[in-house]
Amino acid sequence: MALTQTSAGGIIFRKRDGEAELCLIRDDYGYWTFPKGKLEAGETPQQAAVREVGEEVGVTPLRVVAEVGTTRYRFHIGNQVCRKTVHWFLMQVPPDAQCTPVPAERVRDAGWFPTRRTLAMSGYRNLRPILRRALRLLRDL
Repeated sequence: MALTQTSAGGIIFRKRDGEAELCLIRDDYGYWTFPKGKLEAGETPQQAAVREVGEEVGVTPLRVVAEVGTTRYRFHIGNQVCRKTVHWFLMQVPPDAQCTPVPAERVRDAGWFPTRRTLAMSGYRNLRPILRRALRLLRDL
């Protein structure tokens, strides 16, 4: 029997001088991605996403703008297969917000990047449709 996990994360943006920037993190595998983590007991995906973003990059206050979608993938934990579902939310922070990597959360690096660079930087192919959806939403804001 396969294990299952449910996580939630945030695609965080700030607007500076009329231009949107996204906060990306470098994970333990060296890939640029977005902060996410497992739901705790009693949490909704949106609550977990807000908590995890705060824990992993320390950015606040967060305003959830939209649910962007979900990703699903499998990975191994020992010799067991784990099926993971991640719920993604587009979140806005103030223009002067900083994102700081939290090593205890297994975040190696974090930074703000122009939206035009983020698709090329994204280290996980299954995240690209979610990122494209978030970028389309951003254009309308």
